[in-house]
Amino acid sequence: MFGDIGAMCFLAYSFGCTSFLFAKTGGCTTMKCPKCKTEIDDNSITCSNCGFDIGLYKEAYSEINKKKLYNLDSEEKTCPECGLRVDSTADSCPDCGYPFISQNNQSQDNKKSNRNIKKKVIIVISVVLVGIAIWYAWFASTRCAWSGCFEHKASNSSYCTYHKNYLSGYSSNYSSNSLSSSKSKFDLRITNIDVDTNSAATYCTGTITNNGNSTFKFVKVKGSFKDNSGNTIETGDSYAVGSEGLSPGESTSFRISCSRNTRVKDCDVTIYDYD
Repeated sequence: MFGDIGAMCFLAYSFGCTSFLFAKTGGCTTMKCPKCKTEIDDNSITCSNCGFDIGLYKEAYSEINKKKLYNLDSEEKTCPECGLRVDSTADSCPDCGYPFISQNNQSQDNKKSNRNIKKKVIIVISVVLVGIAIWYAWFASTRCAWSGCFEHKASNSSYCTYHKNYLSGYSSNYSSNSLSSSKSKFDLRITNIDVDTNSAATYCTGTITNNGNSTFKFVKVKGSFKDNSGNTIETGDSYAVGSEGLSPGESTSFRISCSRNTRVKDCDVTIYDYD
């Protein structure tokens, strides 16, 4: 009896020592299967649950990357071919051999393409903005310098015909006898001057507006047709308003003609007389 008890104690003691030594030497180290995440022995050749080739998987990584094999929180990516979760730095899938290098190259190409598209968009926007700036500079250079007025400049002046005459007081276009003292000489405004030439004549069209408080009749306008240098080469006159009169706030159009001359590019229109 005592001999049997002693033998059992000896076997228990031996088993404990063996287990202790096995644990100390790393024999009990485990890992998770990269495919099904089942806990398996580190020395396993294949996964006991899904049959995954552990040996081939280990060979696919360097000694440094083996550390990530046991760290499930490391960055991983999914193989699009077999669905295996593999390390993000892997060049190919260790299970099916799917190459990730082409994916990485495609991603880089996409990023490069996006950068090129952004550059092209920036260039197009820049060209449009420069075009708008040039157009605005040209537009401003052809308009009257009077604040709030957008009429075309008169020849050799920074102002339209109306404001040019306003600033000069119409000194060269009126006589004291031709103006009625009851009406202001600045009540009539000429706008929308346009010059054109057809097969028969050269003509100027425009609009005259009564900004005063009295009715004007028999308003006669005179046009000085000029070339690109501002030299007067033709003149003409016409009645813009007749006996019907132009009441306060009303506007009417007029036309002044001269002999056909293709050198005419502009026309200065002034009010010659009225009643």
